[in-house]
Parts: sequence; structure tokens; C-alpha cells
Amino acid sequence: MDSAVTLGVLMHEFGWQADDYDRLAQGSLAGHIIECGCQATGGLHTDWESVPDWHNIGYPVVECRADGTFLVGKPPATGGLVNTATVGEQVLYEIGDPAAYLLPDVTCDFTQVALRQASPDLVEVSGARGRAPGKAYKVCATYVDGFRCDAQLSIVGVDAVAKAERTAQAILARTRKLFADDGWATTVAPASRWLGAESCFGPHAAARHTREAVMRLAVMHPEKAALELFAREIAAAGTSWAPGTTGSTGGRSSPSPSIRQYAFLLDKSAVSPTVVVDGERSAVTIPLGEPAAPVAPARPHSLNRRARGLRDTTRSKYP
Repeated sequence: MDSAVTLGVLMHEFGWQADDYDRLAQGSLAGHIIECGCQATGGLHTDWESVPDWHNIGYPVVECRADGTFLVGKPPATGGLVNTATVGEQVLYEIGDPAAYLLPDVTCDFTQVALRQASPDLVEVSGARGRAPGKAYKVCATYVDGFRCDAQLSIVGVDAVAKAERTAQAILARTRKLFADDGWATTVAPASRWLGAESCFGPHAAARHTREAVMRLAVMHPEKAALELFAREIAAAGTSWAPGTTGSTGGRSSPSPSIRQYAFLLDKSAVSPTVVVDGERSAVTIPLGEPAAPVAPARPHSLNRRARGLRDTTRSKYP
């Protein structure tokens, strides 16, 4: 985990033991807050317009104490913003269940974390709690599942979205026929979007009648050669179908392996980690963990109140 880089340093510096779970949770939280660069200093912030000097935004810096509490700041004379809202958003980032954030060394409970504005661009963080880790590692694995090709065409003028839709349909119909002629499977997995028309918002889209649209067509197929043919057919759309069609974004498309991701838990006993320093290999003693303890169901209304509390020092235009 990214946060382990910070936790390991703190355990070494302060002599924290493997069962100092509350401190391990705080140290893991410190690492979690700084692991995504400028996100804790205003990057991707909800109130983005309040963040000054994007061109000179500073990376977050944590000052940690032996009891596990720490301060989040940034280097002097740098842009960005550090307040309870920017830090709070990063606390919640990619967490899943804040009462049971699984790490190899500790199971973290962030539901009682408190953020205090200590001074401008300096936030104090406390309140993380920990308990024994589980018996498994979280694993994120990938595998190759056929091939993928993405194509984009800019289309302008009246009825740009309708033109983009019909162009995509024509490309798919033509390539399916060519696939059949060459003996390839005609089943493809297309995904069509009309950028500029808010197609990603589904029934909530409000820009249907825009006069600028980018047709984005992604296709998957088990045969790379089939998608090479698909990529060649995109160029024909510029003169064959809708008026107002301009060049493809980024040049001609090309197929690439389709990489799928899946996550699972792996029993710690199946892994024997080692550390190699100057060619010398040393075994690492790891906590094998305990069975997962039952956790009370999260109370959304309480978490929502706390999430609103994280924003107590920053004006927000959002409810």
C-alpha cells in the first residue's frame, strides 16, 4: 500500500510496535493523505475556484508526533490550499468503508477522525483508531482480455450529436460486415459516447443540441487484426458520411491489449516477503492477522454530518 512507505518510517523513528494499532492507524492516515500528491493541497478540490496559484501548487508535508497525531501543511511560498476541506476530501478518497480500511499491518477506523485548522495552510489530524489486521492481503491483479481500439472524430454544425450517433452506427455496421467477410467473429463490444453532448450523464444530459461533438467509439475484439481493420475504416468517415466531420483526435487509432482488473483477498500465509539490501536477502516477519471482527453497519446520516463538519472553515457553494 502507498501509505506503508510513510508508516514504516514512523515505526522506525518512534519505535512503534506491531500492536500499537491506534498509532499505526494514524501513521497510515498520514501516508494516505500525502500519497496522492497535490490532492491534499487543493488538487481536485470541490471548491476549486478558491484554490490560489495552481501553476505553483505545493505538495503536502506532514509533521508527525510520537503519539500519532500530525500536522498537514505545504512548503512556504507555494500555491495551493490546506484546510479542513482539502484534507478531509483526501481522508475519504478511495477508502470504501471508513470504519474498516484494510491494510497489511492494521485495520483502520477513520470514522472519528478530527481535523482542526491550526493556522493558515496547516491542519492538525487526530482520532484515527486501529485494530488487528486481517489474515489476508488486498490484491489488485490484471489480465489481458482480447484487444481494444478507441476512435474519435470531431463533428461540428447543426445536428452534430445526431450525426455522431449515425456515424458510429455506420462504422460498426460496416466493420461487422468486413469481419464476416474475413471469417472473424462479428460480435464486438462497442461503447459509444458523444463528448460535448453530456452523453455520460445519461437521462440527465442537458446539451443534446450542441453544435460541437466528439464521437468516441471504443471497440473490443479477440482478434488484433480485426481491430486494425476497424482503425483503417475510421478514416473513411471524413468523406463518406456526415458533413462537418473533421480529423480524428490524436491521429489514426491503433489496437492495444485490453487490460482487465480484478481485486481479491489473498491469505497472508501464501506469501513469504523478503528484503534485499546490497545483495543480502532477509526474511520479514509479518503479522498474520486475526479473523475479521464484526463491524456495526455504517450510519450514513452520522457520516454525512461528519463529512459536512470537515468543511467547517471553508466556504462552499455546494450543499
